[in-house]
Amino acid sequence: MEYPTTDKAELILDLYDKEKTLAKTELLSGINYDGMPKGTPKGNPSVNALTERITASNYIKTIKTAIDLIEDDYPEYAIYLRENYMQHKSKTAIAMDMSVSRATVYNLAEKAMMEFAKIIPDEIAEYAETLTVK
Repeated sequence: MEYPTTDKAELILDLYDKEKTLAKTELLSGINYDGMPKGTPKGNPSVNALTERITASNYIKTIKTAIDLIEDDYPEYAIYLRENYMQHKSKTAIAMDMSVSRATVYNLAEKAMMEFAKIIPDEIAEYAETLTVK
């Protein structure tokens, strides 16, 4: 098990939208008949697309489950994580929703990220790192 860091937690949460979009994309795209020769991708393209979509769905479910687990002990952390990374609200809007000062939200942010980093599986962190390398 790797030592949890807020940098890894932020990387994982930043990729949430990309993976959510991928999970909801159509499996088959239109065929392009422009007459130009094409290289064949490794494996079956339909299977590759399906595999990517399933992986993206699992990524989304894992993140949501981790935030749900955090909510059991630290509901304010879960609110912050959902509103900041899933709903893309500003810290000011989050502070208004929670009826606290912006300074409180900034202090809460680091703690929420660390708690998320403790809960999230190492495999998800490794997957997120491979996506940023591409």
